[in-house]
Amino acid sequence: VEASDRLVSGPPAVPGMPVLIIGGIGLAINLGSVWALMRGDRDNLNIRGALLHMVADALGSAGAMVAAVAIMAGYLWADAAVSLLIGALVLYTAIGLLKDSGRVLLEMTPKGLDTDEVTTALRMLSGVADAHDLHIWSLDGQYTLLTAHIVVVNGQSTEPVRVAAETMLTERFGIEHHTLQLERDVPCATPDCCAAL
Repeated sequence: VEASDRLVSGPPAVPGMPVLIIGGIGLAINLGSVWALMRGDRDNLNIRGALLHMVADALGSAGAMVAAVAIMAGYLWADAAVSLLIGALVLYTAIGLLKDSGRVLLEMTPKGLDTDEVTTALRMLSGVADAHDLHIWSLDGQYTLLTAHIVVVNGQSTEPVRVAAETMLTERFGIEHHTLQLERDVPCATPDCCAAL
């Protein structure tokens, strides 16, 4: 809003050299912060958010330097124009982070995973009659969690089915945190059947 107002009503008198010097100092500090954050885990939403913030600040410092040079050359509108450009870039980068954060907050299936595909893969396992009530989500945008009900064929031991399901989920889909509820195809009618659970 301030940049738009300055473009319409005219910019105030801004000395270019101090802006150039302060912008250079700010750029150096911001680039150091970006370098430090890039060494961290960029799959973590918190680190990604901090990294985007530092990149936006670095762009702001670089933009201030460009605007300072333009102001010294007589283009007083450059400060407001660069401010609008940087604001647009910050908005663009923030949208992706907001989408990923929204997926976490709404406990949506993480990108790259298809609930139907995972359900089908569970149903294809030996000894599985059905799989249902499957839910895949992430609490931090990095680690994926899964819960599901697996119906085991009568007469089939449940332990090998559980191990096969957990192994397949980890190796094929990269899901290491899973809670599986094992059920029988039909209710147990004998003590031997119940003992096999």
